[in-house]
Amino acid sequence: MVNINDYDLSKVGNRIRYQRELLKNKNGKPITQENLAEKLHISRQTLAKWENGATYPSYQDMVNLCKLFECEMDYLTGKIPCKTRENTDIQKETKLEENTIKRIKTSSPFRQFIEYMSKGLIPYDSDNTIEKLFGSIEKYIRTPDTEFSQSAIAMYEIQDSLSKLRMNIQHQEKDIHKRLF
Repeated sequence: MVNINDYDLSKVGNRIRYQRELLKNKNGKPITQENLAEKLHISRQTLAKWENGATYPSYQDMVNLCKLFECEMDYLTGKIPCKTRENTDIQKETKLEENTIKRIKTSSPFRQFIEYMSKGLIPYDSDNTIEKLFGSIEKYIRTPDTEFSQSAIAMYEIQDSLSKLRMNIQHQEKDIHKRLF
């Protein structure tokens, strides 16, 4: 049974407003309350009340919002911090921001890298090197293109973490009893 206390309903309006502002119209501008209300077949005033926290959407309206925003209901109701439970779990384990997670999931080289890590590296992570690796990757991704020295430091940290993992693999492969899995 669902417990209403598991949800922070005060976040519903803020999340609706935030997601509405992220949506773009044909001209690339954020859609207005009026535009979103039309899509949902409700009045602009009703949407304004939701965004201000004066009232909450019905269950059907929440379902429609989730489809439109491509998120889970737990996100809109404040139960999880990311748009999907999967991203929330990834964020919890990696400390990456949701935008970084989205970039990783949609980038073919990163998807291949994650697959390689999960199959080839995670069983050999004895000293949280993978956590350091992810931190370095996020640092590299978030470093502006103009900050070459910071970018180089992050790349060095990535290479250092990968070298440590490679050494763990070589060491543990020699003695089958020392494998971590």
